[in-house]
Amino acid sequence: MRSTIIMRLISQELSDRDIPVTPVDGIAGYGSEQQVKYPSWQLADLRKSILARSEQTPVLLIAHCIGTVAALGAAEQLADERTVGLISIAPPLPSPHDTVHTPQSRKKRSENDTRMQVIDLPEGAVDYSVTTASTARIDPQYFEDMRQAGNLELRLRSRVEAGRAAVYAAEHDWNVASPRRVRAWHEDWRATYGPETFEALQARAPVVANAAHGLYLSPRSGDDISPEADRRFQSDNVTRLVDAGLELLAAPDATAAYRRAA
Repeated sequence: MRSTIIMRLISQELSDRDIPVTPVDGIAGYGSEQQVKYPSWQLADLRKSILARSEQTPVLLIAHCIGTVAALGAAEQLADERTVGLISIAPPLPSPHDTVHTPQSRKKRSENDTRMQVIDLPEGAVDYSVTTASTARIDPQYFEDMRQAGNLELRLRSRVEAGRAAVYAAEHDWNVASPRRVRAWHEDWRATYGPETFEALQARAPVVANAAHGLYLSPRSGDDISPEADRRFQSDNVTRLVDAGLELLAAPDATAAYRRAA
């Protein structure tokens, strides 16, 4: 969570509710030794963290963008052993491979794809005005893991439909395909299910109006973006997101409930 304010704010919200938090960073090491963790590496970290807890302890996985690859894998692998909910913020749709090859993502990497720009936030900071920039090494496995996650959209959508995941797409995400694909889900659901089921599914996969990739106020929103307005916007999103995550864990049999509603 070194460079993601939204994840830091979510961690604070959970801690304020006395809910234990175990961050799994997307970067390993410091300084010149920094390395981007590829999804299979993050997945191993997640499994280790989850399996260290009691089987009776429900687990809520909250991932931002590419972190969804590992979090979804962990949710699927451990679903038969314990209650696992998943929230994906700005999911990498239509696929992780497509997302990391967009021009916007490419700008953050060196021409030979061996280094990635990293924004470093000081401990406890929730303001991008105090950040510093550095770079981290990229292992080729990073891109191989992206290629192998090609069916992520179908898997993520299935968990949303089963009541085991929620998705928060950003209206003004730099990955313009992400909100576009989630809106396509909405249209499919509208055509397939009755109003009650459609509204329940849409509520688990909103496209957050005026939001940028990190669920902060987008400059494209047309609003006067004062620091206070942005903080309120992010705070409201964090509260709704955490509430939605806890609802996922509270459902005794979300899949059965979904099937009955459908």
